[in-house]
Amino acid sequence: MSKMSKFREVLIESDNLSLFEEEEMGFKGHISIPKLQKSFFTLISLPEDNFYNTITIALADVEMSKINEAYRLLNRLNANKRSGTYYIIPGNNYGDDAIIIYRDTYTALTNDFDGKLLSLLLLRLLEEIEKGEEYKEIMRLIWA
Repeated sequence: MSKMSKFREVLIESDNLSLFEEEEMGFKGHISIPKLQKSFFTLISLPEDNFYNTITIALADVEMSKINEAYRLLNRLNANKRSGTYYIIPGNNYGDDAIIIYRDTYTALTNDFDGKLLSLLLLRLLEEIEKGEEYKEIMRLIWA
């Protein structure tokens, strides 16, 4: 059974399939965190020929005028992380905002892949965003 099929089964069992749209190599969707009153674009990449399976959550747009300050903040936040990493994805055109993302990886080949473990990783990432001070620090930078 493919990684996509295994994860799809977990989404069906947990009644969360409607949150995602299936793509060629994964799933994408918007996941709401009611406490933050915000929905986050989430991309789950499950390549069959690779053991890196990633969950990427888009946290916020950052203006180019704040990009250096954003890099400094994310470097400081990443220095204290055990898993997961904050990144900045530059805008496509000059003047476009960049995007701050949070990404973590679950390593497993198809035979060893467990959709429930990936689902638990996704839940942990969302809980970390909801409870953590890190998201608040990022938003203070964005709103400043």
